[in-house]
Amino acid sequence: MCLVAHKERTSRRIKLQAYGRFDSGLVDAVPVRYHLHMLRDSGLGYARIAELAGVGQTAVRNLLYGRSASGPRNREWLNRVKRETAERIMAVWPAPELLADAQLVPSLGTHRRIQALVAHGWSMSKLAQKMGWEVQNVSAMLRRSQVEARTMRKVSALFDELWNVAPPSATRADRGAITRARGHAKAHGWAPALAWDDIDTDTEPEGLTDSTDVKSVA
Repeated sequence: MCLVAHKERTSRRIKLQAYGRFDSGLVDAVPVRYHLHMLRDSGLGYARIAELAGVGQTAVRNLLYGRSASGPRNREWLNRVKRETAERIMAVWPAPELLADAQLVPSLGTHRRIQALVAHGWSMSKLAQKMGWEVQNVSAMLRRSQVEARTMRKVSALFDELWNVAPPSATRADRGAITRARGHAKAHGWAPALAWDDIDTDTEPEGLTDSTDVKSVA
């Protein structure tokens, strides 16, 4: 019975191929591989991509790095991939909320958000308090070229909350902290929030200085 079924499937495939209507269920792997590299460049690891796409890690790894096999086919590039696998992978697009908490990402946008809040008058002490950090941790973070995705999200949420909110000014100490924060930001060329169209990707506005002196402002 199995031989008969196999013969029928083979005969049907030959007929469809002859009429140019046979669909193998496979598609070109190259666009999928390019998409995977874009996702990797955005900070998503291959295991995380596989999880988000709902496909096996082996499928993603083989597309990225070549076939994992013993013998001469080891590291051989895949030319074709299952259509369903390709569609699932191509449906994944980079977004901050998709990154694993410990994934390292460029720190530029995170730095600019903290700097913009300081320029608005929020001292790093108050920002650290709102983040549940020590102020020295904020200062140290501003010296790093990369931050964890969880830090990026935390700072982004804080920025969205405070960028147009005046810092506390009820007491003399509060007002002093505002003055010192704004002075610190001005001295270091830190741009306010409205200086950016896209705070993550814009080039530096003219007239700003690039300083690595990020001592905390009380």
